[in-house]
Amino acid sequence: MVVSYKILDFSDFTGKSIVYFEASSEYVDSWRLAYNSTLSFTFGFLEMEDGSPEDIFVGDDILLICRSSGTSSLSISGVIDQKVVMSTYSVPFFEKAGWVKTRTREAPTRIEFLDCLKKLSKLQLRASFHKYKIAFYCTDSS
Repeated sequence: MVVSYKILDFSDFTGKSIVYFEASSEYVDSWRLAYNSTLSFTFGFLEMEDGSPEDIFVGDDILLICRSSGTSSLSISGVIDQKVVMSTYSVPFFEKAGWVKTRTREAPTRIEFLDCLKKLSKLQLRASFHKYKIAFYCTDSS
């Protein structure tokens, strides 16, 4: 399946904050019943120049934003390898795969994970990792 992603706030990319790709609402709808399945995506970078360690942004690689949920959102880090120009990644959709509640950084329970998927409103993939590196390509590989 080919998925269209848009970059959030790309016009505001100043190298000072993390930018995310956001999946279309039709694609997000297809993941509401995706418990115990795997999100696979191909991802590529454009590196404008070498950055120093202080230029690196700390943040989550994937965000699941849940509307009207006690959990509010789930996130996972350490998925995307910043040293590889283009690669395909797979992320399991179940609570013990490394997902955390974004606010508390605690692991969600099975019920919380299912609740978040049921109320999923946005799926975002990280597009920037340091002030001189931004992703130029992201597509579903499922």
